[in-house]
Amino acid sequence: MGKAIIIVVVLCLFLQLCHVCLSKNLSNSNGLANGSKNNRHGKGRKKLDPKELDKPLLDENSLEEDMAERTIVYMNGRKIKPKNINRKPKKSQQAQSLDRHPLRPHHAPLPPPNRRKRTFVPEEGVKWPNRVIPYVIQSSTYNNAGTINAVFEEAVSKFNDAGCVKWVPRSSESAYISVVGNQASCSSYVGYIGVSGQTIKLYEYGCVNVDIAIHEMLHAAGTMHEQSRVDDRDKLITYNWGPISSGWEFNYQGFVLSNARQYDLGSVLQYGLWSGSSRVMYANDPDLEYLVTNSKDDLSFYDKAELNAFYRCASDCSNPPTCQNEGFVKQSDGVCSCQCVDGLTGPDCTELDTSPGCGGLLELNTGSSEPISLGPYQTGLMCTWLIKGPEKTKIHLSVDSLDLPTSSSGNCYHFLEIRDYLSGSDGKLVCGNSGGGEFTKMNLGPTNMMVVRFNSDQYSTVSPGAGFVLTATAKPSACSSSPCKYPATCQDGATTDEYTCTCTTGYSGEKCDVIAAAATVTDSFEDDFTTLMRHVKEGTDFVWSTKKYTNMNNAQITASDGSLMAAMEITYFATTFYYAFIAKMETSATFERGDRCLRFDYVISDYNVGGFYVTSLTVRVRSATGTTSQVFNTNTGNAWTMAELDLPAVDDMKIEFECYFGYQDLAVDNIRISPLFCNAEDPCDGVVCQNGGSCAVTSSTTFQCECQDGYTGQYCENNVCFGNTCQNGDCVPTSASTYECQCEEGWFGTNCDVSPCQGVECNNGACVALSESQTECNCDPGWYGAACNVDPCVGVNCNNGDCEALSETETKCNCNPDWYGAACDVDPCLGVSCNNGACEALSETQTSCNCNPGWYGAACDVDPCSAVNCNNGVCESLSETETRCNCNQGWYGEFCNTDPCSAVNCNNGVCESLSETETRCNCNQGWFGEFCNVEDVTYTCDFETNVEPDCFLAESTEDDYDFTRRSGSTPSSRTGPASAAVGTYYKYTEVSGQPVGSVARLESNVEFSAGTYCLSLSISMYGSHIGTLNILTREGTATAVSKVKFTGQQSRSWFTSSTDLSLTPSSKIIIETTKGGNRDRNYRGDIAVDNVVLKTGACPN
Repeated sequence: MGKAIIIVVVLCLFLQLCHVCLSKNLSNSNGLANGSKNNRHGKGRKKLDPKELDKPLLDENSLEEDMAERTIVYMNGRKIKPKNINRKPKKSQQAQSLDRHPLRPHHAPLPPPNRRKRTFVPEEGVKWPNRVIPYVIQSSTYNNAGTINAVFEEAVSKFNDAGCVKWVPRSSESAYISVVGNQASCSSYVGYIGVSGQTIKLYEYGCVNVDIAIHEMLHAAGTMHEQSRVDDRDKLITYNWGPISSGWEFNYQGFVLSNARQYDLGSVLQYGLWSGSSRVMYANDPDLEYLVTNSKDDLSFYDKAELNAFYRCASDCSNPPTCQNEGFVKQSDGVCSCQCVDGLTGPDCTELDTSPGCGGLLELNTGSSEPISLGPYQTGLMCTWLIKGPEKTKIHLSVDSLDLPTSSSGNCYHFLEIRDYLSGSDGKLVCGNSGGGEFTKMNLGPTNMMVVRFNSDQYSTVSPGAGFVLTATAKPSACSSSPCKYPATCQDGATTDEYTCTCTTGYSGEKCDVIAAAATVTDSFEDDFTTLMRHVKEGTDFVWSTKKYTNMNNAQITASDGSLMAAMEITYFATTFYYAFIAKMETSATFERGDRCLRFDYVISDYNVGGFYVTSLTVRVRSATGTTSQVFNTNTGNAWTMAELDLPAVDDMKIEFECYFGYQDLAVDNIRISPLFCNAEDPCDGVVCQNGGSCAVTSSTTFQCECQDGYTGQYCENNVCFGNTCQNGDCVPTSASTYECQCEEGWFGTNCDVSPCQGVECNNGACVALSESQTECNCDPGWYGAACNVDPCVGVNCNNGDCEALSETETKCNCNPDWYGAACDVDPCLGVSCNNGACEALSETQTSCNCNPGWYGAACDVDPCSAVNCNNGVCESLSETETRCNCNQGWYGEFCNTDPCSAVNCNNGVCESLSETETRCNCNQGWFGEFCNVEDVTYTCDFETNVEPDCFLAESTEDDYDFTRRSGSTPSSRTGPASAAVGTYYKYTEVSGQPVGSVARLESNVEFSAGTYCLSLSISMYGSHIGTLNILTREGTATAVSKVKFTGQQSRSWFTSSTDLSLTPSSKIIIETTKGGNRDRNYRGDIAVDNVVLKTGACPN
């Protein structure tokens, strides 16, 4: 294989690569409305329509959507998000699928120069000369040249406004940017290449947006993706490497960059959280994901700061201003000024951009708090508060109360903007109707500064709420200086110098920077270079990179453990590079002295060019006694190989991995350092340390039981409390070999055998031992004196009360009820006449008469009922001037003289009054009706005799044939009943010989009194030719009306039917049957009735 392949495999991967970088969200990271970027919250902003917030789903590319993603609503004590947030990808997110990586033009590595000093300085070779970037838009590659021209010119205007780097139309420059649109890609090389027509690809169908253009222009200017910052990205984001496929992982690869400012989630260079349909990144604080997902139409505040620092724009300022509160010096066209975070202004960023009458500067002392409140407020406000504390403090903001209006979907109309991330980034928007929110400045950038803004101007047509009350506190924060090393959690203490580090497994010490002799530590580069191994810049030409994939001689290599590995990567920033370049990484933790084993996996590609510039890995172990090293330079066949090195016990040990750049590729992963030599037996195997002790390896051949307090011996078998001399107390170990007696109450001395209360007499009290030589009598209530033998109440006469001792010389009489005076001998009721009541003493000089029921007046001598005649009732007094007659039963009216029954004739019953206007007749037995004038009758037809005096039915003359009286079964088989329902006889219709449809009727023959009756009867309708049975009523000569009707076979057994009938003297009751079947000769249609009963009143339910 020739050298050209080496160049492709090594150089094309490791040289300055171009980047595409469609950040997931490349639109406005800062604006709350369309307007000036540097005063996006100021007056003159476009007002927004509140109705837009009521949409079921917001437009994913709208400003309302960006605000909703930032919103936190505290509603009725709960923290919620707006309901109509749109999760669809924004336009720039959709364009991420067009991301491509054009490789930097390159030449073969050169032989090493004759030089000694090495210091890696990234990005130095990629800056454009004179800070000028000429460009040409290749209009012929676009179908709509007007659109690309307008979009790119807007991007140029915003870029040029950011600082001293200027994009200018090309005149005759040999090196320039060529913008093309006929290739399906959004991409750019990183930095200055120095060739004619260095391309930026902005594909016409998906990439022609201001945000994407700015993203690629920043790459062309020499800046990398935000998520590539290997030094600090793990503080803010977590990768899900699984869905990131080969060919795309370069956009997520970690590099050592020389960034001047903190990691900026809102950067236009920050990639999105999703790649296609897969989630590839998570913000460690989910409430900050809006900084990534929000649209971005300009460079962020920190993008501008990085660009100005990268090109050293302020170096041209003869007298640069001193910018405070995170501001930076911006030099543009020879003018040097401070670029301030939004909300701050002035020549040095110390003035507030705020509406009159609100906002202000809060300068807090360590531990102090101050309130921020506003309410009631007006619309049209944009208020700014700057909260500052001393060094080593962290600003904390609590939302004590909140009443800011929201839409029906939970969007904010008026809101607080709280910047607890970076003061120059967009803050969280807070609104709702309840307090409870807590916000603490992140340990990123100045922790002792926070900007808070209030906006009632965006939706100024919405009525204001009651306002808000906040409390700002400058909490002590020793953690703000990040004292805890390696992956550790820092917990602030009570002062600015107190903190506690919670170490991860394997690390210990006050700052978690010590690796104990018995500890095992690992590094598989999942957290880049933030755990065991740290990259080294001094004495190096390039640095290790963390990668998911690397290609070796056309073979794709993945990590041996986890998702990432450390790979030899000639950085894309190098303009000239050489064979024999070196990169280093080393441990920086302190190793406690002890024998150890170092294991790691490595892979070296199998390309061989005869020994020239052979890639090698040198592992050095430095210590106070010298340096040892081992070189690994044999190819591993493109496969991972594990290496083992014994590390003898030494002081001040450091382990260094040095890569020598040659023809082969190299990667390292899964570094493990464990106690004991690599092949040594564990001295603790089989050792049982007793009483909670633990076995610790002291060398490759020795161990020591580390005992709990109170136990000693080789195996912690000795209890120091065994045989202790504690008499009245417990033995408590104070070290491995000593103890002390913790005495019971009242006992003292080394052995708890001294009781100072012995011999002390406290009479009416109890002795309390204060020390080994001091006692005190605690007296019972009412007793005093050193020996509790003094009763101050002796000789005191309290008459009608009890004596209470207040002190040894003071007493007080507590009087019984109604007695007063110092000696409880004063009765204020003496001589007071209350007539019809009882006297009550209110004080020594005041009394009150409590009157008996019905009596009033100061002396209980007023009876309001004395002049009232209640006739048929009893008078009740309600007050001194009001009375009420409580009437006897049946009487009504104000004076109980109205009897409603006097005009009612209940005939055969008794009248009962229900109210002053309502009565009811309660009828005697055998009578009913409203006035008890209807006799209660019962008619029964059981057909037991031919003539029944109580029967009300007879054969009708208006039918085709008559019912037949019968006992037993009917003559025809398989029809009719087997016997009577009650008694012996019943009536039925014999249908044999009758034509289909012929009718038989029973008709009432008595005159009924008007009223409601219950008709019940037993019915048999069995047979295959059963017709119908119909119960009807008829008034006079009117047409009969059906009340109950049965059709077809019902049951072989008798069944009962009951129905209410409303009858008058002219009513007729008719029981009618109709022959069924379809032929006259059909005979199985016998219908029978029995036990027909008609009673006055409604049927029971």
